[in-house]
Amino acid sequence: EEPVDTMRACRPGLPDDSPIRPEARPRHVFVIQRSVWGKFTRNFRAAAPLQPWDQETNCDLCNICAHRELYLLRCFDRAQPGPRAMHPALLYAGKECAKALLRER
Repeated sequence: EEPVDTMRACRPGLPDDSPIRPEARPRHVFVIQRSVWGKFTRNFRAAAPLQPWDQETNCDLCNICAHRELYLLRCFDRAQPGPRAMHPALLYAGKECAKALLRER
């Protein structure tokens, strides 16, 4: 299996201000949705993949189809003083890309 390069370009078509763009990633802390809807964690082992759906299931990081293992991620600004507010973006990543964003890989 090829290692995930977290500096690769993101999926084409994402907004210019997307936090998953390579130049924006260092400014954000990424969190992943837990098995309980609405709860997020920085621990990948506590995460649960999304239920399959009929919409596009490509990873926002590598643009590869992650139909069976797509995860929902959010982020917040690393420099923001607490309490921190989540960035409005909803980010979708496959298993290995999610681990890379959470720095568990």
